[in-house]
Amino acid sequence: MSSETHLPPLELPNGTKTKVRWSKNPEGKLLVFVHGFNGAAVDTWAGFPEQLCLQNETRGYDLTFFGYDSVTQKTAESISDLYTFLDELLVRNTVRVANRSILDFGDPDFRRESDFTYRELVLVGHSLGACIVRRAVLRHIQQRGKGYWPTQGGWPIQTKMVWFAPAHHGAWPLNLVVAVALKIRVGPGLLKGIQIISPVLKDLHPGSQFLKDLLADTKTYCKDNTQLNATKTFWAWRDWVVENDFFAGDSDPDRIKGVGHISISKPTGYQKTVRQLLAQL
Repeated sequence: MSSETHLPPLELPNGTKTKVRWSKNPEGKLLVFVHGFNGAAVDTWAGFPEQLCLQNETRGYDLTFFGYDSVTQKTAESISDLYTFLDELLVRNTVRVANRSILDFGDPDFRRESDFTYRELVLVGHSLGACIVRRAVLRHIQQRGKGYWPTQGGWPIQTKMVWFAPAHHGAWPLNLVVAVALKIRVGPGLLKGIQIISPVLKDLHPGSQFLKDLLADTKTYCKDNTQLNATKTFWAWRDWVVENDFFAGDSDPDRIKGVGHISISKPTGYQKTVRQLLAQL
């Protein structure tokens, strides 16, 4: 299978440098990647776009890599940005968004038909991105009522979530998060200043109200909305950035040795994660 199954990377107007690889043979399937703290739409997943486009399992999938300001923007704003992007692409302007991008590329042969819709959705989040994705999905459910996931006028009922080193239980201590993500030495004074600049760190603190509400709401809705139960979770063995712990109804995690909190989201040399991700499609 060659990379010719997808168009080259194209930028979408939503979020920050969000990229998409449109399938040349679309099957109504969408795969969305969401990076974590101080990550980037594509760089966080270095190697994934190229490897995925070589796999037969992704032939009919549109591959999107959502970017957002994960450092200086508030968590609620990032959630809103992702929710708006997904709702735009999945419900409100599916064909228009796709065709505008494809025509900008200059190849009308791959335009989507007027009745094109997405039937399947796979959401992949790394670290903070997992929290952003889960809260966006919860917002969709809460706005439509408990136990109600419409097949018409809503997101696809066939929705799956996959996590890489999720931060559902927070990151502790915060200076480790900043040291790893920003690659700088962090003293008490500098940490305090960075927390002011980056309000998201308050939400990532273990036991924060944001994380408590995320767990409580997930437990409330996951029984009637099984889409909230992640089908695959990857933990970095002995991750010293986030708290590894079971979360609500998510699947038992796969502990990946030989990777850290950052490198677990990059497939180079770790084919196990790539193959297991493909198994979810």
